[in-house]
Amino acid sequence: MSDLRGEDIGHGVHVRFTGIYGQPDDIKGGIIVAHRHDDGQVCEGHVTFDVPENRDDRPKWAVESWEPLTISPSVHNTGCGLHGFIREGKWVPA
Repeated sequence: MSDLRGEDIGHGVHVRFTGIYGQPDDIKGGIIVAHRHDDGQVCEGHVTFDVPENRDDRPKWAVESWEPLTISPSVHNTGCGLHGFIREGKWVPA
């Protein structure tokens, strides 16, 4: 069974920040959203932030607040069905 990494934001969801290749380490480019399935397997998905340093064509999430983290729109992992919002640093199920 794999360990969940990152900050626990509630409801079994953990997040950790990712950077942007070629940018300083303090530039936050997105987050990994992870949770554990009933069978014990860890499922992870990536959210890319809409910041000037992210210049690719991937879908992006607006950062409404960095501290505590609030992003929009909702996060939906189409592979497993996890769906919710990150509001004021907490996971809010949809």
